Amino acid sequence: MLSDLGGIYTLGPTLEEWQASGHDQGSILADPMFIDPKAGDFRLRPDSPALQVGFIPFDPSEAGVRGSRAWRQRARDYPWPALQLPPPPHQP
Repeated sequence: MLSDLGGIYTLGPTLEEWQASGHDQGSILADPMFIDPKAGDFRLRPDSPALQVGFIPFDPSEAGVRGSRAWRQRARDYPWPALQLPPPPHQP
């Protein structure tokens, strides 16, 4: 089943249907209101709905694998499977 969530398509139930089945009760589907994503500035504007649901912003330079050089290299060298994207949704 293809669900249109206001221009965002999923291959499953809508968020409302998913929540009605008991999942992700506190989730929302909204523009996160980044400051300037085209310029790579993914900080949140003060009126972002993400902040309203309790998201705590973090420094992205602190994200990722941490530890010794060998540990970080092991993560880089891991044989990750190739990303397989689904076909684009059919536009009615």
